Amino acid sequence: GKNIIVDYKTIVAGANYFSKVVEKMVLDPVSRKKVSNLDSRSYLYYGRTYFFESNETQAKFEANPEKYVETNGTLK
Repeated sequence: GKNIIVDYKTIVAGANYFSKVVEKMVLDPVSRKKVSNLDSRSYLYYGRTYFFESNETQAKFEANPEKYVETNGTLK
């Protein structure tokens, strides 16, 4: 048979098409404000998805994620 290679990020992004997505209120790791996982920006870091209230807080996080979270996902 033939093999098909699919990028991991593509699989993760497509997972939402095969399962029900529910709304959760989560903390923006930079501003510490509550945001909805359904209508906010997101960024994958060390296998965890973080959500942001604005492009600015996401940019701050992407520039220096270690300032805001531990590698195990715990907020600082």
